[in-house]
Amino acid sequence: MTKKYKSKIGLELIIPFLAIWISILLLAKDDAAFWTMLIVLFPILLFTIHMFSTTYYIIEGNELIIKSGFLFNRSIDINAINKISKSYSIMSAPATSFDRLEIRFNTYDHVQISPKLRDDFIADIIATNPKVEIILKK
Repeated sequence: MTKKYKSKIGLELIIPFLAIWISILLLAKDDAAFWTMLIVLFPILLFTIHMFSTTYYIIEGNELIIKSGFLFNRSIDINAINKISKSYSIMSAPATSFDRLEIRFNTYDHVQISPKLRDDFIADIIATNPKVEIILKK
């Protein structure tokens, strides 16, 4: 059985990015550098859209596959997962929202993700590995 979970997209990441992007363009609108700024910023905008639209998580058999654009592609054995907890970290992660889960696996490894359907995602992990400790409240 294969299940794909899209990443939750948080406005707390989109709004500041767009505000900065629009502010820079508005400040340069009367300047000769407007088109240069647009040429520089447009690829950054495309890259960001690409990352947000291609971040997802796949449960395939006993594997959890985490993909985020062309930068992050990791496969984790679900039986190696020992804890899933709510994360409040702002550290970079293959997550497009600050509403994140931290997955701890092996002895010292961890990754932060933000599945849109968090409860369904956790239920599917537990169905494969019922030993996973779940901590969703702090």
